[in-house]
Amino acid sequence: MGVYSSSGALQVKVNEAGTGRYAADGSVRITIVSGSTYTGLYAADGSMNLVLEDGALYHPCGAVRGVMVYSGDRGLHTPSGAFFIDGYDQSFSNLETEDGFNILLENGKFLLLE
Repeated sequence: MGVYSSSGALQVKVNEAGTGRYAADGSVRITIVSGSTYTGLYAADGSMNLVLEDGALYHPCGAVRGVMVYSGDRGLHTPSGAFFIDGYDQSFSNLETEDGFNILLENGKFLLLE
C-alpha cells in the first residue's frame, strides 16, 4: 500500500495494533487525539498523534492536523496546511481519542463529542 494514496494523501491506519510509525502495509499508524491536552507528535506506541480538523499542520497540542480526503481532493496538504488523510475503515462509526473523548463519524465528517 505505502505511505501515500492514489490521490497523494497520507495513507493511514487508525489505532492499528503494534508499535512504530508504520503499519505492515507501509501506511502511517495514527492515534486520534482531541487536542485538549498536550500530547506531542508521537504516541507512546510510536504512532503519530493526529487531531481531526483543518488548519495549520501542527496543532498547539503538538499533534498534526488531518482531514479525510474526498472525491476531487488531490495532494498531501489542504490549502491551510493540514494533511489530507486516506485509509479510514468506513465501518468505524464511533472512535475514541486517547483521553476517552468520543469521535462520531457522521456523513463523512468527524465530530468530537465532549
